[in-house]
Amino acid sequence: MKILFIAPRYHTNQYNVVKALQDSGNEVHFHVTLKGPTEDYSLVEPLVVNPSGISVLLENYFKKRGANRPFLFPSALKYWKTISQLKPDIVVIRDPDRYFSRMAALFSLLLGARIVFYTQEALYRSRNLKNRLKQLMYIKLFRAVWMTPIVGEQTDGDKIDGMYYIPLPVNVENNGHTNNKESDERIKILFIGKFHQERKKHMLLLDALYQLKDGFKFKATIIGECHTEKQISKFNYLHQKIKEYGLCEYIEMVKNVPYCEINKYYKTHNIFVFPAVEESYAISVSEALGYGLPVICTDTCGARYHIRNNHNGYVIKSNSLQDLVAALEQSIENWDYLELMSYNSRTYAVNCLSREVFIKSFQEMLYKKFRISIT
Repeated sequence: MKILFIAPRYHTNQYNVVKALQDSGNEVHFHVTLKGPTEDYSLVEPLVVNPSGISVLLENYFKKRGANRPFLFPSALKYWKTISQLKPDIVVIRDPDRYFSRMAALFSLLLGARIVFYTQEALYRSRNLKNRLKQLMYIKLFRAVWMTPIVGEQTDGDKIDGMYYIPLPVNVENNGHTNNKESDERIKILFIGKFHQERKKHMLLLDALYQLKDGFKFKATIIGECHTEKQISKFNYLHQKIKEYGLCEYIEMVKNVPYCEINKYYKTHNIFVFPAVEESYAISVSEALGYGLPVICTDTCGARYHIRNNHNGYVIKSNSLQDLVAALEQSIENWDYLELMSYNSRTYAVNCLSREVFIKSFQEMLYKKFRISIT
């Protein structure tokens, strides 16, 4: 099958999606409006479509740029030629409310391609009438299916007909995570998050580690993207705070790690901490589980549904320093139980987040709707 993805950019959370589809014998393409500085193009080189003059004018008029530039879309005639030459069998479209997404959906429908909409929202959640009707309209109008990597809780609401839970796959280490101690028996804590994004809550983690430094042995690594002026400024600010807190021997700040090298950090750490709030998903949480790390994340992170308290990590209240300190204390002071949670993390990833599980779920969705097979 020839599968085309339409998205603002080729996000790192799509790397293992592409890998799984390619390993199953499919031809994968990506059309994007932007490229990011840390993306890995070893599997597929995305085609960056040039924005039309009209889209640039709209963006400037409404003064809405944002990280993913939602107003950008290509010339309709030029893009029709591009997509009609490709003739994809399946088109996976990120966020159908974007102008480029709607154009791609219309052209895909005209070409007879099967359309899959993709968003990061809970499958089971409360929806107002407007959103419910809009999603049903997209599914009906474009003869599409809809997928999301977030399950949600059935008690939170019902799901839309035609919407499916499809996990974002991650790499799962065959031999699991060794969780080896350093010679000084320090527990190694890992956090990954863009430095400039306030919602990642870097300072909350620093405050928690400051409270722990006199009573526990640990070493923390904080990794983030640091290219823009805002990111550099936040990096320098955090570095200064680490000095003020007397945490230089406890925390290492690492910037701009290529995606192809991030695995070595998962392999050499014992706990993954993600205190971000209002995070739609966070692939790093799932990646950490794949490497056998117990995870501490907040109750407003979309990936929290992969975490069971005291089993493979802890789900803490957002913006709660007290909860974060308590979860870290529980993880650090009981090495044997940390080993058990590490085993549970990897077992969950094998059963629920592997590439094989993704392919099976994706295949079942496509067959149920379109009676087609990709394997």
